[in-house]
Amino acid sequence: MATMRRVTSPEVPEPTPKTWSNCRVMGNQVFIAGMVAREASGRIGGGDSMYQQARIVFAKIAALMRAAGG
Repeated sequence: MATMRRVTSPEVPEPTPKTWSNCRVMGNQVFIAGMVAREASGRIGGGDSMYQQARIVFAKIAALMRAAGG
């Protein structure tokens, strides 16, 4: 049976410990949750631009997918 493992990336700040994990892998499946444009400082990146915020979120997802081996 496959075990679930936590995946992190230095490009994606992790949430407060024990709340959730941004990325977990089980077998050949990658589970990503909680992606927002929040920076490590807690500030929302991209300002008021939904387009820039979306770009930040997609960059975070790409970084986690690379870290997961995708």
